[in-house]
Amino acid sequence: MNSSVGRLIKEFVTKLDTGGYMMQKDFFDKIPIFVPTTIQEIEINILVDKILEIKQQNKDSKIYEKKIDELVYELYDLTAEERKIIEG
Repeated sequence: MNSSVGRLIKEFVTKLDTGGYMMQKDFFDKIPIFVPTTIQEIEINILVDKILEIKQQNKDSKIYEKKIDELVYELYDLTAEERKIIEG
């Protein structure tokens, strides 16, 4: 959920007054969950570690966050048009 795709999904759920979200199980049952290959998982983990390291230094990590978005797009085999929708 911590990706551009996850942020898009949150647009389709009910936001609560407490700041949280109410998500119905039926909605999530329709979302395909793809399991990354070992190589994809390692690549994402390396990027996450790099982001955490950079954020501890109060620096901008957007370039690495974008790389994770790209990996998620590839995982879901999204078209350029679908990517544009997600990125707004």
